[in-house]
Amino acid sequence: EEARFRTYLTRVVINECRNIQRRRMREIPVDELPDLEYIMQPEQSELREAIDLLPESLRTPLLLHYMECFNEKETADALGISVVAVKNRLYRARKALKQKLKDWEVTPQ
Repeated sequence: EEARFRTYLTRVVINECRNIQRRRMREIPVDELPDLEYIMQPEQSELREAIDLLPESLRTPLLLHYMECFNEKETADALGISVVAVKNRLYRARKALKQKLKDWEVTPQ
């Protein structure tokens, strides 16, 4: 019962975060966004940009797993997909990020 509630609550939080992100994107014109290059190291800002360019189906599992420290089972439960699908999406997300950063010639220090 507790596991189901946690999964439900995680799903609600994910959906609310998506809604907030959509509202923010509509409200703030891109040319008015602060230049994060001054705040973040170049590698970090380019990584963030590369993550933002991922399709949502790859970005969400990646962020849950690495930023929110969900394990693969928790990520699968939160997204309503199988653990195998989570592993596949994490692999594809890492591969896409690696390629994008390679294309941009960004190497971690």
